[in-house]
Amino acid sequence: MKSVNASIAQHTDDDYSLPVPHLILRTIIGIFLIFPCFISTVAIFEINTAYTSSNDFWPQLFHAEAFLYFSIGSFLMLGWFWTKLFRKTFLYLYVLGHELTHAFFIFVCGGKVSGFKVTPELIEKVKTGIWDPDKNKDDMDHRDALAARGYWQAFQAVKSSIKNIYDGENSGKVVDNDYPTWYQELFAPSVRAGIIKASDLAGFRSGHVIITGSMHSPPSPEAVRDAMPTLFDLLIEEKEPSVRAVLGHFIFVFIHPYTDGNGRMARFLMNTQLISGGYPWTIINVEDRNKYMAALEKASTKNDISDFAKLIARKVNKGMS
Repeated sequence: MKSVNASIAQHTDDDYSLPVPHLILRTIIGIFLIFPCFISTVAIFEINTAYTSSNDFWPQLFHAEAFLYFSIGSFLMLGWFWTKLFRKTFLYLYVLGHELTHAFFIFVCGGKVSGFKVTPELIEKVKTGIWDPDKNKDDMDHRDALAARGYWQAFQAVKSSIKNIYDGENSGKVVDNDYPTWYQELFAPSVRAGIIKASDLAGFRSGHVIITGSMHSPPSPEAVRDAMPTLFDLLIEEKEPSVRAVLGHFIFVFIHPYTDGNGRMARFLMNTQLISGGYPWTIINVEDRNKYMAALEKASTKNDISDFAKLIARKVNKGMS
């Protein structure tokens, strides 16, 4: 709010006494800027072009809520520009919206562009076997972009689950029904690129896994098939959201039902349970990674979850302050 007020404080009424030619010039510049604004709107909102053909994209876009908001905002801003009505209020809303857009983008997307597409060139490179993200920087960037795109797609699915929780459904049941979809979306870009098979995302892992740097040995594939339903039975019955969040996260990574993505899935689960209790979405920052991993290791190998619970509590409290 301070940055918004500072921007408003710099504004003077002299801006509104400009001659008509200057206003026309500003209008032309504003029309030119509509195009990058339009592209940004498509990128930020929920237009998923990765699985939409070019023939379907424009009709789908014109019927999307994002396009409606963009159109309404454009007409309102043009009306404000020429009529000067409620100029202070509109200017405040404009600057506030600008600041919130930056905050929203960084918070939700982690600073990464959600519009990454799997190109035919990438698919061909993977098919020919020359894609090497461990040694080639461009391939490494592609891998990171695939992961970012997958996270964004999974987050859209998680938001749908949260909506159902807000509508009064049992949060444990919602996650039980929806988490396979989260997982599929998390790795869908890699499937599209041919890096992994779609069949790899069906069900739980079929073999044993080793967690690098950990003494914890996850349960056998056979035990996973029994443990996961038990976990969700507990989440459905547990009344306290904070308990569901902390134990749900810990038990999920303890079971380690997938070969990859278990941490991201566990944090999605944790946040749905936190939100069901009115707590904020909570992020484990990179600088907290070592403490986070050490707390999980202690909980997994020494049956002591206290450090992990305290870490999550600190992060939640920080988000509420």
